[in-house]
Amino acid sequence: MRDPEPAAVCSHAETPGTAPVYADAQARAQREARVLLQRIAQSEDITNVLSFLVGSDAAYVNGTELLVDGGLSNGLMGSLNMGGWLAR
Repeated sequence: MRDPEPAAVCSHAETPGTAPVYADAQARAQREARVLLQRIAQSEDITNVLSFLVGSDAAYVNGTELLVDGGLSNGLMGSLNMGGWLAR
């Protein structure tokens, strides 16, 4: 008797960035200034990514982590002084 085919397992991770939880307008403005898209994520920004991952358009996507932060992490990395990493 033949072993059954392995079950198809699809694994994803969605990593949300900032969300509209700032009660202090000044703190919110400071965070928005750091995000490349210049705004804090709305809940739809996150749910749209999740809808994609569970939908048929992502049928061939597996083992993926999607960072949904409006470019915040890229902007922060670009602002770091990386002088020690430069070739001399």
